[in-house]
Amino acid sequence: MNPFNPEAGDVPAPTDPAELALVRRASAVVWRAVPYLAWRYGERGRRFGLSDGAWLVTLSRLPEAARIPQVEWLASVLAPRGMPSCLLETQLLVTGRLGRRGRWRGANVMEGAARHLGDLRRRHLDDAAFAEAGRRFARQVDHPRIGAGTGRLVASAVVDVALGFSPSAAPLVDWLADPTIFPPSWRDAVVRTRTWVEAAVGRP
Repeated sequence: MNPFNPEAGDVPAPTDPAELALVRRASAVVWRAVPYLAWRYGERGRRFGLSDGAWLVTLSRLPEAARIPQVEWLASVLAPRGMPSCLLETQLLVTGRLGRRGRWRGANVMEGAARHLGDLRRRHLDDAAFAEAGRRFARQVDHPRIGAGTGRLVASAVVDVALGFSPSAAPLVDWLADPTIFPPSWRDAVVRTRTWVEAAVGRP
């Protein structure tokens, strides 16, 4: 049974207390940094975030040739559920950086996996355009921090389609454009940002 989430069943998790503490710290940082996660997934989502984070830590023991396909597989599981691969990239990066502070031997591995996902994204959308998607969204909703983060989520969802991680960006963008949850300005920002990113991704 997974120590963080009974619903995750026998999903592997580390047994080292220091690694378990690292998973908790990394998850807390990511959830504070990405309000979308709490808005949409609540406490159940937090538990699955912990069990996924724990599983990622166990991948540090695998050779790269086995580890990277597992990371890409998780991206392909999460993206169709409304969790773009940039969130997984962030989870890996935060785990690596916190692990480095604690001299955890798997820190380089987590950071390397994060770079891999970033490199995949940059095949279709460079860092400047990714940041611009965030700025465009933020300007339209008059909320710089949350808006910029949400714009990058929209951009990542569009890129995930190009990468084959998800058949559609709809699991994310349809929820963000739900008129029962968000005001018209927010929904308009979702549509305009998605359109802009799709055009950018489609450039030769």
